[in-house]
Amino acid sequence: MRPATSGRRRLILAYGLAVLLPGAALAILSVRHVASGDVLLRQGASDALAAQAEGFVTEVHSRLAAACAGAEADLAAAGLPDEEQALDALEARHGVMAASFEMAPDGEILAPRPPGPYDPRRAAAGDATDSQAWLDARPESEEALRATLRLFAPRMQLEAELLAARRLEVEEADPLSAAAAYDRVSHNVIDADYAALALVGLGRCMRTLGDLEGAASADRRTIALTRGRGTSPREIHPAIPAGLSLARTLEAMGRSTEAVGALLDLYSQTLDGDYGLSQGTYEQLARVLRASLDRLLAGTDAVLGDLRGRREALRGVEARRTARLALTDSEVLRRVRLLARDPGRMPMGFRTVWTQGPAPAVVRIGLRLPHGGSILGYLVDLDFVARGLVAPLAQDWAVDRQVVLVLRDSTGETLTSAGLEGGPRPLPPGTPEATRRMEPDLPFWTVTLTPADPWALTRQREQRALLLAGMVALSMAAITLGGALTLRGISRELELARMKGDFVAAVSHELKTPLTSMRMYAEMLALDRVPDEEGRRRYHGLIASECQRLSRMVENVLDFARLEEGADRFQMVPGDLEPEVRRAVESFQGQASSQGFRLLLRVEGQIPPCRFDRHSVRRVVSNLLDNAVKYSGEARDVEVLLAPADGGVALEVADHGVGIPLAEQAQIFRRFYRVREGGASQASEATEWPHGSGLGLALVEDAVHAHGGEVGVRSAPGEGSTFRVWLPAWTRRSR
Repeated sequence: MRPATSGRRRLILAYGLAVLLPGAALAILSVRHVASGDVLLRQGASDALAAQAEGFVTEVHSRLAAACAGAEADLAAAGLPDEEQALDALEARHGVMAASFEMAPDGEILAPRPPGPYDPRRAAAGDATDSQAWLDARPESEEALRATLRLFAPRMQLEAELLAARRLEVEEADPLSAAAAYDRVSHNVIDADYAALALVGLGRCMRTLGDLEGAASADRRTIALTRGRGTSPREIHPAIPAGLSLARTLEAMGRSTEAVGALLDLYSQTLDGDYGLSQGTYEQLARVLRASLDRLLAGTDAVLGDLRGRREALRGVEARRTARLALTDSEVLRRVRLLARDPGRMPMGFRTVWTQGPAPAVVRIGLRLPHGGSILGYLVDLDFVARGLVAPLAQDWAVDRQVVLVLRDSTGETLTSAGLEGGPRPLPPGTPEATRRMEPDLPFWTVTLTPADPWALTRQREQRALLLAGMVALSMAAITLGGALTLRGISRELELARMKGDFVAAVSHELKTPLTSMRMYAEMLALDRVPDEEGRRRYHGLIASECQRLSRMVENVLDFARLEEGADRFQMVPGDLEPEVRRAVESFQGQASSQGFRLLLRVEGQIPPCRFDRHSVRRVVSNLLDNAVKYSGEARDVEVLLAPADGGVALEVADHGVGIPLAEQAQIFRRFYRVREGGASQASEATEWPHGSGLGLALVEDAVHAHGGEVGVRSAPGEGSTFRVWLPAWTRRSR
């Protein structure tokens, strides 16, 4: 192994360790920094969400307190209204009030005592009523009709007329005659029960006959006749099926607005407690009424606007009265009764009492001193709180703070949400969130906050990791690049040093060879060992040839020295290139002839003038000829061609020697570079590989480029080489 190569390898190994060890340490520190940064990033996001959740809970309670303050001010000032409509108005004005009450210290409800939409004292058997029966047009059975007639008034004549009318309607299928019979009964009785039964039958017959107007009239008469009458615990008020039938008939007549009005009237009278329904019957009827109203009010007719408003108002009344009735059986009211028995525990202002469970409730209560220490209170409308207070605040909160907010009850059901367009979305692992209970007044609710863009934190972590990785990679690349450049520079310096050493050895050899020949020839002449005149002239010629060779070698070295110093070595003048080329060939002829070479100069065409330095042109030709002679091998012909080409002059020097491998051709114009022995694989093994300084072609390229020309080579191993120099032509315009 050569010392320079071994030193280079040790240098590369040392530098590799110097780069890899700090690089590995930097990578490990970067990974640990990214991991710790992720923890801090998640913790910061979680803390920010926790603060926002705490602020949201505080704001909800602030708004709830403001809503309750207005309701409590009205209650404290005037107490509960005596009339149910005034109580409805009070509770409608304060949406936070679901049902208000006044309680005696012993726990008795003092007010209100309004009729509700249903009577909780009604027999549960009434709940078995099939709501479809209200809409069916089927007549009652004969046995049922007889039982009904005997129950209300055993008047034989009227009973016989009603039974006859029924036979005409059902058995003889004569609705026209049956309608006339029913009509006679409805006008000739003084008992409203008989009249109602007759009017129901009359309506059926009118619908069968297609007389919808007559059927609607019969339904209206039934409603007017039976209004205000009581019913037994197991009986349905006649106005209910009549009202439903009237609405259906009006809809069939295309009078949807009047049909909606009829349903709303029935809805209102039911809510006022006019029909004394059981809870189950009321709930069935309410479902039928709500479904029918929603279907009829689904259009976009502007006339329906007021009717929609009336429907919503009735729904509000229904919710308040239902809550008022349900309050009497609620767990939270039992807790209020316990507090009422110990007035010392009651504050001067209002306080909150709540229960948690499947149906949580919240009541606000306070003492009413002017009335003997009774307790005023109201059930908080949690639906209003969720939708009227929390939902708008949640929307603003989600938009302003870029979060997703979800409010859930104790069962986990979502009450309201904000920032969730398109429903629930998948969350990446490690997404921060904050969950807070709505304490102190709504502890059975929880609010959860998550980022609106759950992937933002992931992207931020990835960006930080990529940035740090990029910085590490950039640092490593900079170190590696710097090292590579340094190693390259060192390698080039080492190679240059080696080539300079080879140059010194080659120049020494080149100087030693002609000096030895000159000394030998001179000694032979001095000792008069050359007997004839012809021999002396030949020796003198050889000495002169070797002197020229030495002179060219010294001039190459001097030119190279000037080239290294950057000195201007060229004096460009326009002229004819052919004479200079001839002189250079003739000057080299002696050296070539002494080695048995023939130089063949051929000039083709009209050579255009060029602008050139005469000394440099002769040096270019001499160096190319010297190079051709050295590497001609066994061939002894060197050809020189001068011809016009491509707007200039081409000078070609061709030999038929060893040639140059393709891989070496890009290097031969470098300073000190010489083709290695064996590089031309087709050269004869017996041929001694010539020595040289490695400067000739480098000086040729430098001189040609200084003239604005180009130099190149065409060669193949064993086929010789042709060096081509092209110089631009000179004209007066190019000056």
